[in-house]
Amino acid sequence: MFGEFPEFDQVENGVVIPQGVPLAGLTYQGEPPTPPFEAEFDVTKEFGADFFFSVTFPVRGEHLTLVLGGWGGVVCGLSCLDGEDASGNDTRTLRNFPDGTRYRVSLVVSDDRVRVDLDGERLIDADLRGRELELRPEVDPSVPFGVAAFATQTVLHRVRVRQLGADGFSP
Repeated sequence: MFGEFPEFDQVENGVVIPQGVPLAGLTYQGEPPTPPFEAEFDVTKEFGADFFFSVTFPVRGEHLTLVLGGWGGVVCGLSCLDGEDASGNDTRTLRNFPDGTRYRVSLVVSDDRVRVDLDGERLIDADLRGRELELRPEVDPSVPFGVAAFATQTVLHRVRVRQLGADGFSP
């Protein structure tokens, strides 16, 4: 756990990531997944004004962060590609995320590609070949594999991670 709160509340159907000032999150303490892998998350944005969910994950010896609802609550994308965070690179999409809504996030990672589905619809399909990968410093506590929220309270209901075979998916 990281952020200003020493402990997070557990509720019947998950763990509350409190509205951090600015950031709060959970970092996996075991061996992180290595590409190719798939991770699924069920999360509810309870309330707040910025990203309700991010996941920082390993890829090619570096890390990337998937951000949902950043930069005032609407920007989604991968941070950072070629020196640009999610608000300024080609993975940027805009979505509204109403308070009180539950989402299923699917993340599939290989050394060459990241795919993200939100509630069963493709949100991101990023070719990583020839791209520079890096992190924004504020998500460093999430390394090597962790979730966070920024100025927003979220409930993390479920996380499932599985390793994929070498043919996880085609580029």
